[in-house]
Amino acid sequence: MIIGGPGGTGKSHVYQAIREFFTCLGKQKELTFTAPTGVAASNIGGSTVHSEISLNMKDSLMSPTSTGISNLRDRLEHTTILVIDEIYFLGCRAIEKV
Repeated sequence: MIIGGPGGTGKSHVYQAIREFFTCLGKQKELTFTAPTGVAASNIGGSTVHSEISLNMKDSLMSPTSTGISNLRDRLEHTTILVIDEIYFLGCRAIEKV
């Protein structure tokens, strides 16, 4: 799902409604909110895409047994839905890594 629109149109309210819905279902751990920049991530109560899913990790460190992958696996263990606000600010390479 893509939720688009210029600033001030209510996207953050939609994200908050999604968060509340998952909380009511007792599944808030399955939902992870991210954004390309720290300001955007802060506005939606999330973290940056790069930090949450280790986008800056070198390919050589991405072996299944590496510490970085282990940390990533632990961080996203319960996530079933990854929300990326302002996804259009990520480049093609970053989206491919996601």
